[in-house]
Amino acid sequence: MNIFVRELKKAPPRLKCILFILISTGIRRGELVGLQWENIDFIKQEIHIQNNVTRATGYGVIIGSPKTYESNRSIPLSHTLIEALNDYRVQTQNEFPNNDIEKAYIFHHRDDLYGPAEPTSLTKTVKNFCKKINIPPYSPHILRHSLATHALASGADIKSVQNILGHADASTTLNFYAKADMTQIRTAANKFTSTFDL
Repeated sequence: MNIFVRELKKAPPRLKCILFILISTGIRRGELVGLQWENIDFIKQEIHIQNNVTRATGYGVIIGSPKTYESNRSIPLSHTLIEALNDYRVQTQNEFPNNDIEKAYIFHHRDDLYGPAEPTSLTKTVKNFCKKINIPPYSPHILRHSLATHALASGADIKSVQNILGHADASTTLNFYAKADMTQIRTAANKFTSTFDL
């Protein structure tokens, strides 16, 4: 993961934002391509998840609501990611000077600002990046899993991780992401014994 993070910092603005958002917010790929510029609050440094993009056989790209009610959520963004998004926003506005980009999709479909990219193209983008830097082929879902695992291992509470991921139930977060190792078990046991002076 260290190589991935190091190399994403050198990526072109669009790719950098895609990778940075995936690794630091844990959003689903359909939620990522469903983002519009109006979903970014540059002042509060938050991202608001309100759309989800899927592809259905016979229907094409469908823009709908996120997976569950809890998936409509706000996620805090780091200062570094806000800067990267702002740089990419300026680049987009320069490429489309006569367009109001607020309603535009951040990761739009080719030359159509108001159409989202295909979810599958996002997966290919991430895997191609991994291939280029000679690491195993991560997928958007693996990056989502990685964020959750690292957050929990770093001491984040389960409710906060549940909210970031947009899970309807904390048990989903626990079942999929809370995998304790012996170090974590030992730490928990030591906390228990020290509390009661054992």
